[in-house]
Amino acid sequence: MLLELLCCQTAAWKGPQMKAQLKALYELQQIDLQIAAAKRAVAALDNGTTLRQQLAAAEKRLAELSDQLKASEAELRDNELNLKSVETKKQTFERKLYAGQVTNPKELSSMEKEIEMLGKTRWKLDERILQLYDIVERQQAEVKQAESAAREIRQRSDEQAASYQAKSRELNSEIERLTADRQNAAATVTDHALLQRYETVRARYKDSGLAKVEDGKCGGCHISLTPFTVRMLKEDGQYQTCESCGRILYLEE
Repeated sequence: MLLELLCCQTAAWKGPQMKAQLKALYELQQIDLQIAAAKRAVAALDNGTTLRQQLAAAEKRLAELSDQLKASEAELRDNELNLKSVETKKQTFERKLYAGQVTNPKELSSMEKEIEMLGKTRWKLDERILQLYDIVERQQAEVKQAESAAREIRQRSDEQAASYQAKSRELNSEIERLTADRQNAAATVTDHALLQRYETVRARYKDSGLAKVEDGKCGGCHISLTPFTVRMLKEDGQYQTCESCGRILYLEE
């Protein structure tokens, strides 16, 4: 009889103490959940990798188009110089021919053939130069368009980088603050066995080690608790765990 009385007195003394510890643990978990949410938010931030890849592709395309344009402009200049040289030679031969400076029939025939060949060369150069005018004009438009596209992507990338840095700093600052709060909250849980149990279960589920009892169910796995477990939560001086998920149970007064 005396032993039963002592047990009842011990349970009566431990009950409020354990409830206070569970409440402190519940408050600790709220901080842990906030830290986890903030870390997920950091991980979900767009760090601009996609835009940087797009920018790299756009700049590569711009460089390729610029090289093609330079090559076409160089070919155009070479053809224009060649055309000028051919026209000069042709005019020189024609002056000699029409001025009567050459009287040798063989030399005259050779000069006429040279003039004819230079005429064909000039015609080919004229045709190629006209083609190059169109090519250069088209390529200049393509380079201009590529420059505009790269500039637009670069601006978006810079804005995204600035946004990422600002949000990342804000979230990391929040995590630092919450981590300090967690240390203070953890210090209020003086039952080290209870705290260790919480940490072990929390590590298993990656989110929570304690579950609030709502409508006779575990708030973690949502499985109905046995009447015995609910009664022990109300009366016993020891913490109880969910028979299904193993989370520590917290029954709010």
